[in-house]
Parts: sequence; C-alpha cells; structure tokens
Amino acid sequence: MEPRFITNEPVLVIGDRLIIADLHIGIEYEYWKSGVKIPSFLEKAIPRLVKLLKANKAKKLMILGDVKQAVPGISWQELKELPELFRRIGKIAEIEIVPGNHDGQIEKQVLKGVRVYPRSGVLLGDVYFTHGHTWPDESFVKAKHLVMGHVHPGVEFKSELGYRWVEEVWMRAELDPEKIKEKYKTSGHLPKVIIMPKFNHYAGTVAMNKSEDEINRNLSESPGPIMKIIKFPKAKTYLLDGTYLGEIRKLI
Repeated sequence: MEPRFITNEPVLVIGDRLIIADLHIGIEYEYWKSGVKIPSFLEKAIPRLVKLLKANKAKKLMILGDVKQAVPGISWQELKELPELFRRIGKIAEIEIVPGNHDGQIEKQVLKGVRVYPRSGVLLGDVYFTHGHTWPDESFVKAKHLVMGHVHPGVEFKSELGYRWVEEVWMRAELDPEKIKEKYKTSGHLPKVIIMPKFNHYAGTVAMNKSEDEINRNLSESPGPIMKIIKFPKAKTYLLDGTYLGEIRKLI
C-alpha cells in the first residue's frame, strides 16, 4: 500500500486508514498551569477529523501516539475530552492507537471498540506503524514503509532582516543498514521511513536543520532510537503543501 499525502494537512491515507500523530489532548491544561489560557483544541479537531475521514472514505483512524499530554498520569481535561474524542469519531470510523511516551494508562481510558497496539508498533500489510520513542520489533524489516511521529519535525527559515520562523514538515528518510545489522542482526531490504508532522498545532515544532546538540536541546524528550538509525543528513523535507525543501544537510 502506497501512502497518500493530504495537501496542507499533517495526515496520511494508506488503504482505508487515515493516519495522524501527536494529538496531545490536554496540552491546554499545561499552558493554563503556566498562566496562559487558550481554547480547547479538541473542539475544532473533531469536526476536522470527521471531515477528513469522510472526504477520504477512510474506515479507520490510526493515531501514532501521544494521544494525550500528561506525563505521568492523566489530567482532568484528558478525563473529560478523551471519551468525547473516542465517542464521536467512533461513530464513523474504527479507532486504532499505537501508544506514545505520553500515553501512560491510555488502555484504561479507551472506550469499547478502540484498539490499542503494542508500544513498539505494529506491522499491518506492508506498513509498520509506530510512535517512534521505542525500538520497533523485528517484524518492521518486512515492511515497505515505517511511519512514525514523536519528533514534531520542522525547518527553520531566516529572512534577510534576521527574522526566524519554523514551518512544519514531512520527512522521508532511509535507515542506516550498518546500524540495523548491529541491532537486529539482519541485512538486505529495509523500509523507507516517513516522519509525520504533529496534528495538534498547540504542540511545539522542532527545527531539524540544526546541529544535533541544538535539536536535542529543543526536544522536550529523547528523539527516540529510530532517529538515531536513519541517514539523518540525507533525510528529505517537504512542507505541508507538498513543496520539496531539500535534504536536511543542505538546509543547515
């Protein structure tokens, strides 16, 4: 199954699945604790997801981790909004989740009919789905594509006047066969890696066209093992509108 990118949306369609990553439901509560009040992301996210599911005739919604925000535990906002998400989306599509590093106790929060896969990921057809914060299991080498989230990728731009801003991007990368052989004792065919932009615009975006030290400082958590075994400098970047920006090494 070939992935189909949806123009101007951080969304993939593969077969009958609509795929998103990094919902971070409840992140507004984190901002509120810091004195910043922002409206609920979910109020607009659900109609947006419904529209995307219907427009693409998708029967399933796959969420690649960080469905919720709180680490550890679960906030009052998540206790309120997670059931609402599952109930309303569950009326029109099956919901599948590969938990991320923010998803402790998510199994206790899902409603009947929501499927939760192992945290390492899952091979479905010729695509391996994972959040990206753990090592995938050995079945991933059978896949044609590995799709992940977790790092909220972006590219930083700089104007002639020195103004800087970051745009969200898709990343497509190849795995390093030597590092894969060292970890999994296997060689030969390896899946192509697709790194998804975050779905929640309130969550931060991390500029990838920086030094490794700068990227690690800007990430709120570890980039995860998969980021360490891809050919990162040669990773290709694309804006959400499909514009090809080039390889990371040429954007630094």
